[in-house]
Amino acid sequence: MSLQKKFRGKITGSDVRLIKVFCTIVECGGFAAAEPVLQIGLPAISRCVSDLEIRTGVTVCRRGKAGFSVTEHGLRLYDYCKRLLYDIERFEHEISSLNTEVSGTLRLAVVDALITDESFRLTAVLNNFCTLYPDVLLNLTSKTTEEVESGIVNNEFDVGIIFKRRAVEKIEYKFLHGEVNHLYCSVGHELFKNPPKNISEIKHKKYSFCGYDLNRATRLPEIVRSFKQKAIVQNMELAATLIGSGCYLGFLPAHYVDSLWRKDDYKKILPSEIQFINSIEIITLKGKTSSLIKKFLFCMHE
Repeated sequence: MSLQKKFRGKITGSDVRLIKVFCTIVECGGFAAAEPVLQIGLPAISRCVSDLEIRTGVTVCRRGKAGFSVTEHGLRLYDYCKRLLYDIERFEHEISSLNTEVSGTLRLAVVDALITDESFRLTAVLNNFCTLYPDVLLNLTSKTTEEVESGIVNNEFDVGIIFKRRAVEKIEYKFLHGEVNHLYCSVGHELFKNPPKNISEIKHKKYSFCGYDLNRATRLPEIVRSFKQKAIVQNMELAATLIGSGCYLGFLPAHYVDSLWRKDDYKKILPSEIQFINSIEIITLKGKTSSLIKKFLFCMHE
């Protein structure tokens, strides 16, 4: 039997714990998905949600055979909770920076071709970070997602920004934003002049495909499985080059194509039906929370 009392206007330490659990559940999309992140069992997660509902007096989510869903009250509460957690983090950050000189080297590894994405705030973040901490030396490098993850695990980098495709046990992931990718062809390809009207027109065609290894890809639309992989690339510029040859189909984000001088030579194929979303995430090594890394992460999420 729960001993929780209805909220009367005062936040307690226990409330903050319940709020963190609830936010994680919402961000993971359900109780089971949140279990490995929270590292507590399903009964404990369920109890936290029940206690939060008692404290707030509203039903925050529905769970059962129909699946997990967040109620309208739950969505509003989630927004309030995220603002509260941000304010707490900001307070901790500002208190820790009092009378503290920050120096050292921050090793940052980033995947390529994000600079043209208007949702990618790294330039503004670096401006803020370098203004606040002018004595810090930044060591930046561009790598593939796999190289960044490996470098984080092997202590070659402090912070990484990647396209998330898997979850490595030793790495802490934090979502930044989503990046929509479309299937493209270019001048010279038969689909450029004769684009399909629906998926069924290309479903059984063995078009040459270039991009990430289809055997390892987890986010690509199912239609791509019917294509024939003729080139594997880990770099967006090389993928754009192959697609631009007119011999291949491949995925690219629209913001990247719009930045190309040959952008009019590229065409989306069934953009409303064939697309996927890359999850752009910032990563660090679990348990490695140096003051310098914390300060950069705070600037990244500010």
